[in-house]
Amino acid sequence: MNFEPLGKRVLVQRVEEAKTTASGIYIPDSAKEKPSSGKVIAASKEAKDVAVNDTVVFGKFAGS
Repeated sequence: MNFEPLGKRVLVQRVEEAKTTASGIYIPDSAKEKPSSGKVIAASKEAKDVAVNDTVVFGKFAGS
């Protein structure tokens, strides 16, 4: 599938966080927040600051 976003937009896939802590304690899904970092899957030609396979950090409500 070839996907190219329009304008200055990028397609980001969220990176899954660990399900346990460093000491081995299990973290349930209800206690987790959505990850705020991800990997760029596709970028438009106008988005010159990022490239495919870059890791980005974004705000909690920046998905719009």
